[in-house]
Amino acid sequence: MSKEISKSPEMLQKEVRIKELHQLIKKERTTLKRLKTRLKNTKQEITDIQRKMSNAVFSSMEKMEKLRQEIVELLNICKKFKTVNKADKEQIDMLLEDMEETQGGEEFDLFQKSKEDPEFEAEQRAKMRDIFQQFQVKPPQEEQKNIRKVFIKLSTNFHPDKARNDKQQKDFHSLMQEINEAYQAGDIDKLLELEKIYLGDKVANFTGKAITVDMLTQEIKRLTRDLNFIKNQITRMSSEIKALRKSDLGNMLTDINRAEKYGIGLNAMTEDLEMHIDSLTELKDTLQLCVKKGNMEPMKELAEQQMAVSPLDFLEGLDDDFFNVDEMFGDFFDDEPQPVKNPKFPIGTSVQIKKNIKYPYANGIKIKGWQGRVAGVYKIDNEVTYEIQLDSIALKALPKDLIAFSIDEDIQFQLINLEISDLKKVPPRDTLNEAIATYRTFLHSNQWEYLPKKDNALMQEILLKFPEKSDQDNWKFWLTKNLQLPLNGKSRGYYSDPPKTKMTIKSIDEWDEDGGLLVLVDKNGSGIMDHPLADISISGKQKGILELYNEWMDMAF
Repeated sequence: MSKEISKSPEMLQKEVRIKELHQLIKKERTTLKRLKTRLKNTKQEITDIQRKMSNAVFSSMEKMEKLRQEIVELLNICKKFKTVNKADKEQIDMLLEDMEETQGGEEFDLFQKSKEDPEFEAEQRAKMRDIFQQFQVKPPQEEQKNIRKVFIKLSTNFHPDKARNDKQQKDFHSLMQEINEAYQAGDIDKLLELEKIYLGDKVANFTGKAITVDMLTQEIKRLTRDLNFIKNQITRMSSEIKALRKSDLGNMLTDINRAEKYGIGLNAMTEDLEMHIDSLTELKDTLQLCVKKGNMEPMKELAEQQMAVSPLDFLEGLDDDFFNVDEMFGDFFDDEPQPVKNPKFPIGTSVQIKKNIKYPYANGIKIKGWQGRVAGVYKIDNEVTYEIQLDSIALKALPKDLIAFSIDEDIQFQLINLEISDLKKVPPRDTLNEAIATYRTFLHSNQWEYLPKKDNALMQEILLKFPEKSDQDNWKFWLTKNLQLPLNGKSRGYYSDPPKTKMTIKSIDEWDEDGGLLVLVDKNGSGIMDHPLADISISGKQKGILELYNEWMDMAF
């Protein structure tokens, strides 16, 4: 009969702590994975939009360059007409001069080179990656030294020179690429994962050994190190995402998404280019007619039709700066969509979709007969767009998998944009609060599934206490009722105070657009002042509440 080896209380306590650390690391890794996905998707969206914009612009520029060359050739033919007088010749010279000035310039030359040289295209992609590096938040010097220790341990063990055969050398080379990429990206979690996979026997191996208190202590030390590394990476990555979204690149992404929301695609953004192409085409066609007739009469007729001083007027503005993509789109979104005064269907009006049109986020769903309320009416140029918030009955008709997909992709599935001709006024089928509550219930029932079950349930309990009210109202209510104040904490260093500045939370204050929920604090007896709750860390039983709030903040802001 086998006898169970008894363990000391200290050993049992340490085993419990190791289990807790494994659970904490798993939770933090889930958060980190979500942030990595969000950062990767944001970078990919920006890269895709830049590529689409460049392709749209430079495709038009190619057409214009071809037209320019054809026009120059035709002008040189016209210049040799026997019937050309001095005034005509001056006009032709002016046109030729303008045609020279309208060459694509440096950016167009780079685009042409990228089409001919695959290596050059790879260089441009590398430059795009370099652009994103400016937002990467570096670890503090001491932490960087500790991260480097993990890197050195891995690279020392798996350098290709240490391989014993060709296959191992190939494997080591591939592994070293992973190690170097993770280190350069500051992805300590990836390094820790590689350490566990490939150096597990050197990290912690209790199999076949008599486990001692010292061994458990070392394992706790290692796991605590890993947990701190991962937490710090989460903090850095959150800062990187916020910095990227607030940058010019992030603003461009926001502008493009807003443009798509109001029905302005890249085609609308390149309308000016298309107008110039039409003008150049008209000029080319007119010059071809001149060549056919052997005189400049068609050009004079064109000038008279346009009521212009010269045929060059419609080419005004085609200089080198015109082909600068940043200049071209820099002020595209300066004019916000303007609210419409006294629309036919005012905000809050219940309307029904009377046309057999498709739901914009899933082509297989027809939404004729669906109802909702007017949430906004905007005018862009001369186009009026109605933003419709679907009612609770329409929302409940959406497939569950579509709702889950929309939430994952950050699609506002409850809103659709329609024209006035698509709508008719009808009596409401529910109340506005019912529609809001249905949407928020769908949202929060899906949005937090990546959290551990207990945290997911608590997040839904907090945010859906009053499902018809906002997240902010629900958080303020719940924290006011459940946060036991006063509460001692320390600054996380995100705002004006240095990290670990001591402060005591006295009471809940109000919401701030940028900082989230403000609380009134006393900083070392220096008086009561407001401070963002998201910047305060605490210990003890209530620590989990603030961590959950910060989780929501990362998603909401």
